[in-house]
Amino acid sequence: MLRPCVVLAIFCFSTGLAPAQVKTTARENLAPNPSFEDPDGAEGTLPDAWNFYPEKTGGRFGITQESAQTGKQALRIKATGALNGSEALLNGIDVQPGDKFTFSAYVRNSKSDPMDKAVTGMLAIEWTGAYGKEIGRLTGKSWDSRLAKNRWIFVSIDTVEVPKGCTRAVFGVHLTEAKSGGKGSFLVDDVSIVKK
Repeated sequence: MLRPCVVLAIFCFSTGLAPAQVKTTARENLAPNPSFEDPDGAEGTLPDAWNFYPEKTGGRFGITQESAQTGKQALRIKATGALNGSEALLNGIDVQPGDKFTFSAYVRNSKSDPMDKAVTGMLAIEWTGAYGKEIGRLTGKSWDSRLAKNRWIFVSIDTVEVPKGCTRAVFGVHLTEAKSGGKGSFLVDDVSIVKK
């Protein structure tokens, strides 16, 4: 006696019909150039498709081949020693209230230029409304000089809902410096912005 699945396979083969295929869809990563492979450049080159704060980067950001989670490059974000300094890698996208997003990245402390105790990093999402006015901000768990130098650490802000009145979300990887200023850098790779 033939089993039903064998009969179906024989029928499909003899008639030229293929059984319905299961469609799986991976959620699209909305982060541009998420592993900083473009351009394939020298140490310190700015990665394509990202925005930076402040806009005049002054050596705060740059591609590095010191280590990479995937590919051969990552991004270095460096403290400048500025009192209460702040630097950020940014990407803004249009959103609608009720949309849900997960924002994540891999980070690690630099072996060649490690963060000191005055430097902190974090993920943040800024919600803006009409005319670019900020209506809220959400930050993830921060990391500091204790961040591992020998392995990549996954950090994320999981499944957050876009608030009422928001038309744009700015996803950022931030470095902040204490009142005394800071030294050192951390590396970022495989940034992901996924709409749920």
